[in-house]
Amino acid sequence: MVSAASVADARAVLVADDRALRLCAEGRWTIDHAGEIDRLLRRLLASSQSAGRRRVEIDCGQLEHLDTAGAWLLRRAATQLADGRASPEYLDLQDRHALLLKTVDVPGPSNSAASSGRRSSIITDIGEATAQAAAFTYALIGFLGVVVVTVGRVAVTPRLWRPNAFVLDMMHE
Repeated sequence: MVSAASVADARAVLVADDRALRLCAEGRWTIDHAGEIDRLLRRLLASSQSAGRRRVEIDCGQLEHLDTAGAWLLRRAATQLADGRASPEYLDLQDRHALLLKTVDVPGPSNSAASSGRRSSIITDIGEATAQAAAFTYALIGFLGVVVVTVGRVAVTPRLWRPNAFVLDMMHE
């Protein structure tokens, strides 16, 4: 069975035989047409029958350009085709494309241990950012307080204002 679909500069071909299911990615898989590629992949994957096949292969030999969005779509399609049986095998993958696929290869929601670890990491990050914002706000309020007190002193006692010292101090900075 062979199913093919294309949009703009991207094409996907799904080939099924007795031993494997192969997705051939061709052209430019970029953010420019990510929505169209997503719809194309959904149509192809909905029509695929992966039952009984031991291997899932992703042929990247005809990929001209791949960005992060395209890599994410390709990885998601590969994961859906593999259906949890085995990890997909990438064929003719260029080093730069392999790096992008590795970058977008994050555990899915089914991995509860990684998911809970990620949640606690997010909560920790939010807490640290909140503490930093509070410290910055405290320092800013303290600075404004010093400015108000200094201006008040000069307003009450104008002889405290020394323009020459102020100008010299500014020139040295």
